[in-house]
Amino acid sequence: MTTVDLDTLIADARVEGQRRMDVARRQFDLGTWSRFDLDLTVATISFRDDAGLVRVSADLQVAGTWSRGSWMWPWDNESVPFGARSRLDAVRAFGRAQELDLFVDSFEPCDEGEAWSMAAVAAAQLDAACIYRVPRPRALLFLLLFDLRWVLRA
Repeated sequence: MTTVDLDTLIADARVEGQRRMDVARRQFDLGTWSRFDLDLTVATISFRDDAGLVRVSADLQVAGTWSRGSWMWPWDNESVPFGARSRLDAVRAFGRAQELDLFVDSFEPCDEGEAWSMAAVAAAQLDAACIYRVPRPRALLFLLLFDLRWVLRA
């Protein structure tokens, strides 16, 4: 039986997710780097400056993918390597324990705001440093970043 209030769970996770994203922007200048390199096989992301130097890196987990009005958890996406989604098993277990199908099964319809909500709850459950949204050609990839660190300070 569900013991958590879904609306409160999501609202609290969204507020905390925004706070953590603000901290990551301040401490690591996220959102200002010229480009990033995403390596799902080793579950890392690196942020580069205009000269191509890696300035910040982090470990990552794929929270999910939002595309054409649907949300796909990484366990349903065969293109996400296990190492880039393994921690999300705890989110699925939470969903099962609380009988919250939103955190167990991929679903549609789903708008982008709901996708942010799913990523925010996953981030809260896993104590991620922040959420980072990556635009892809046909989808948005929602990443949870862990262990953000300076590689080379400006």
